Amino acid sequence: MLRVVDVNLTKKRSTNYTREEELLLVSQVAKFKNVIECKLTDKGNNQRKEYEEKQGVIKSENDPYTARNLEAASKKSGVSSNMKHGLYEKLIMLAEEEIKKNRLEQEEILIKRQRDNEKHDRENEEHRKRMELLDLEIEAKRRMLNN
Repeated sequence: MLRVVDVNLTKKRSTNYTREEELLLVSQVAKFKNVIECKLTDKGNNQRKEYEEKQGVIKSENDPYTARNLEAASKKSGVSSNMKHGLYEKLIMLAEEEIKKNRLEQEEILIKRQRDNEKHDRENEEHRKRMELLDLEIEAKRRMLNN
C-alpha cells in the first residue's frame, strides 16, 4: 500500500523574538533614540564613561537588564529543578541531623540506664552484706543465749 507523504510536514522556522520581547526592546531603545554614538570614534563619550567608571558612578543606561519574561522556558525549568534539588538536599541534611540527634539521645538514655543499673547493683550488694551481718549477729546472740 502506498502512503501519501505531505511535504509541508517540516517544522517552519519561528521568529527570533516574540511580540512582547519586540515591544520591550523597542521601549528600551526608544529612551535613547536621540543618542547616536560610535564606540570606536566617539572619543569624548568614551573618556567620560571611563572617568565615571573610575569614580564609581553607575548609570542606569549602562546597567544590564534581564527581564524575567525573556528567560527561556528551559532555563526556568532548570532553575526550578535546581531549587527542588537544593530543597531536597536541605531536607536530607535536616533528616540526617535529626537522626544524629536521636542517636545521641538514645546513647544518653542507655548510658543513664547503665549507671542506674550499676548503682542499683551496688545498693543491692550493700543490702545483701548488711543482711548477712545481721544474720551473723542474730546467730551469735542466739548462741550466747543458749550457752
